[in-house]
Amino acid sequence: MNGRAGSPNLGIFVLVPLFRREADTVDLTISLVSEHALKQEHRKIFKEVHGRLFAIWEKYKDDDMTTT
Repeated sequence: MNGRAGSPNLGIFVLVPLFRREADTVDLTISLVSEHALKQEHRKIFKEVHGRLFAIWEKYKDDDMTTT
């Protein structure tokens, strides 16, 4: 929410309309997710990190890598 608001230090009179807009989109988001029409967005950096973690985990499970 702070990212969309543009600042982490906003007053209540600025936050209330932002929360209202966010609440208006929740029902639509729930419907789209339940219909599998909306997928979670992942940032590129997290995709890369998760890819490396899963690759390392597979090596560990296959005994190609140890913890020491």
